[in-house]
Amino acid sequence: MIRAAFLLSALVLTAPAQEFDWPQWRGPLRDGISKETNWVSNWGRAPLKVKWRANVGLGYSSMATSASRVYTMGTFGDSDTIFCLNSENGQELWRYSYPCSGLDLREFYGPRCTPTVDGKLVFTLSRLGHLICLNADNGKLVWTRNIVTDYGARQVLYGFSGSPLVIGNTLIVETGSPQRSVIGLNKNNGQLLWGNGSNTAGYSSPMPMMFGAEPGFVMFSAQTISGRIAKTGKPVFSRRWTTQNGNNIATPIVWQNKVFVSSGYDTGCALFEVGQGYARPVWSNKNMRNHFSSSVLMGGHFYGFDESELVCMDLLTGRVKWRTNTYGEGSLMGAGNKLIIQSENGQLAVVEATPWKFTQVSRRQIFNARRTWTVPVLSNGLLLTRDRSVLICLDVSVKEE
Repeated sequence: MIRAAFLLSALVLTAPAQEFDWPQWRGPLRDGISKETNWVSNWGRAPLKVKWRANVGLGYSSMATSASRVYTMGTFGDSDTIFCLNSENGQELWRYSYPCSGLDLREFYGPRCTPTVDGKLVFTLSRLGHLICLNADNGKLVWTRNIVTDYGARQVLYGFSGSPLVIGNTLIVETGSPQRSVIGLNKNNGQLLWGNGSNTAGYSSPMPMMFGAEPGFVMFSAQTISGRIAKTGKPVFSRRWTTQNGNNIATPIVWQNKVFVSSGYDTGCALFEVGQGYARPVWSNKNMRNHFSSSVLMGGHFYGFDESELVCMDLLTGRVKWRTNTYGEGSLMGAGNKLIIQSENGQLAVVEATPWKFTQVSRRQIFNARRTWTVPVLSNGLLLTRDRSVLICLDVSVKEE
């Protein structure tokens, strides 16, 4: 039975939005980059301070922040739970739980997607296809669908992993259905607006992209890269891209009229020039093989994990500027002229985002765990990081003298 537990009053006043909120997967623009610059990156001079911690259940969901709240997801037994926490003290403002089998023969328990916050609404997708819209203030159910039973979605080996995308009034979700592999829903009531495509779902999230004056998005499916119009889902371009078991995981990067994609399992990466009916390779190589982590584009260079090595690669040529095996496999985001790294063995680090040489600024062991695959989030002076069950908030704000 679906249940909502409210730990505060049902009437929760909305806090004002803050300048450096991170309301969805990979931030405001879905590019993995924060414009925040006034934060403490040198932890030798100012040791990291744990502000709060919370048990949020098993899973790989990252964090979204909006109006002094933190949203994430986790699994307890055979229930998924969506959490809303106070960003200042970690206090639980509300939670929403629903049945979702925790059984996973591959031991990758829990949600893969990150909540998407859009004004008063928050959208989530479970690994088994539960699509849920909640009131962001109080956690009340607005509407719900199941993309498997309602839209014929095909289950994928490691569970649905594409975080929902909002463009205007449309909520975009990949289903992998043979009849409508991508769907657009009215974000306010869940009504189906359109369904298009026949591609098997991958594990990537849709990335917004303008096609001329028309808002659209790029979808990295199990065997295909495609660009589509947001209002209709109709394709602009499509190109085949195959990886072992359809493991296309990293979110595409959009730059002008070009799209960068990367996959692990010795597949590699490519930069495509795209337009109506075509996707032409500018270059392709195996210098960046993103496994579970997406790259970022900063200052004309890609920074990301080539399997277990951190790499800086030139945007226009695909040539490697430097690489290091310091962290093994990991995740990263960009902020100012820095990279914030989380290694899969629980370390956090800060690295200069410069093509000239690898320069580590700070490094700390935060978790004693494996598979800390969730990308960290910097938001309004708070650094949010989690292993498979514990969310930790670190204070990296600059203190006034």
